[in-house]
Amino acid sequence: MLRSSHVGSVRDLYQSITSDTPRVIAAYSHQVNAPKQSNHHLTANLQYTRTTAANNKWKFKYSWQKNNRKEFDNRRGEYKNIASIDLDLSTHNAQVDHEWTGTNTSVSTGVFAQVQDNTSNRDTGVKRLIPDYIKFKTGSYLTAVMKPKRFTIGIGVRFEHYNNEVQKYYKLSRWNDQNYEQRLGKYVTRELYNQRLIRRRMFFNTVSLQGGVLFDVSPTQQIGLNYSMSQRVPDIAELFSDGLHHSLATIEYGNPFLKKETNHKFVLDIAKKRDDFQLNISPYLNIGKNYIVIEPVGAELTVRGAFPVWEFRAVDTTFKGVDVDFSYTPIKGILLKNNTSWIEAKETTSRDPLISIPPLSLQHSIVVSPSRWDSFSFEVNVKNVFHQNQYPNHDFELDIVEYGQYVTKKVEISTPPPAYHLVGANLKWGPYAFLSSKVNISLSIDNLVDSSYRKYLNRLRYYADEQGRNVILQIKFSY
Repeated sequence: MLRSSHVGSVRDLYQSITSDTPRVIAAYSHQVNAPKQSNHHLTANLQYTRTTAANNKWKFKYSWQKNNRKEFDNRRGEYKNIASIDLDLSTHNAQVDHEWTGTNTSVSTGVFAQVQDNTSNRDTGVKRLIPDYIKFKTGSYLTAVMKPKRFTIGIGVRFEHYNNEVQKYYKLSRWNDQNYEQRLGKYVTRELYNQRLIRRRMFFNTVSLQGGVLFDVSPTQQIGLNYSMSQRVPDIAELFSDGLHHSLATIEYGNPFLKKETNHKFVLDIAKKRDDFQLNISPYLNIGKNYIVIEPVGAELTVRGAFPVWEFRAVDTTFKGVDVDFSYTPIKGILLKNNTSWIEAKETTSRDPLISIPPLSLQHSIVVSPSRWDSFSFEVNVKNVFHQNQYPNHDFELDIVEYGQYVTKKVEISTPPPAYHLVGANLKWGPYAFLSSKVNISLSIDNLVDSSYRKYLNRLRYYADEQGRNVILQIKFSY
């Protein structure tokens, strides 16, 4: 969590967003002070596989995970060491899969179930960002792959049923401002002097379909066409979040009337491969209905400071883009690679650009593997991220005090940051025999030249640059 993103007044917020320098610049320290985040995870997994015939396999999987997430604000007094957000989430997953393999056909089927139980600590002294809920999910799927001569045909279908029960407190002021009484009043189970408690059960059914064909034009060239229809249920946070999200330094308000998303995606895959050369080009088109976005709508001053306000809404969208992957080996021991990604997304009706869409990016790398140095490789990579020229206008105005008078200032929260270029390096050794195991060693250096840059998709970009040079040493033992 970024200290300079937590400011005290509306004026501080305006100055933080418009300044190129963070409001708080502290000396380097290993000590992590508030605002900070603490996460604890416990996991358990069980898997059983049985082959009942030469071409039949059954698999049973069960997993359990318990997460505790705490976010600590800059607090004083009796709440100084108490988290502002304290969430416990338990998740149980069970799945049974069956695989059948024939001469030119394979079929996979399965059923699955999930139970999630989320509880917020009531003793934080702060209203809950995420409400208490229990989420049940069940479903089944079927996929099949057929391989007639020179063709590969794949189909799939997936069904999911959701049964969510939520208990949510609404402040009376927001309840009235949003006119929730008309549509949510029937779910109210308790009325307090300044709050309303609702208990709501929500049911969703989703269906996903996928079909594709891959044709071998020649031994070195393939062309494929894929279509998928997918549906996504809105997350509990998208529906009911309410309050300060400390790690993002934003106040988020969910939309309790969101419906499930539906996306239709068409992908054309063109691949050419030789011993020393490989090229993959994948243009795609995605048409979405009720696509869920979160956007800034203004700012609020609270007892914990001033923060931008972001709200969820659903829009119909059109995405189009292309991914290109290229690799070439000019001589033995040297590999050249390039990855290019471009995407454009707009609202279907207004043709306005969507927020938080990645800009054009290119990544180039050269990998050297000297034949005289056994099991060693060296890579240098360069990443070019361009300026995002297509973005919606969500700028807003704030009234701040200057020289004893209120002045209206425009907050340019929409403008994406400038383009940037990063250089990195990777060194790898191994595997080498070590006692009864094998060891791999890697040294990675990100942002080698310590460039200053900000990412468009990072909401903390308003307050500070991204991390500088980062060096990672990894030693991995395989038994």
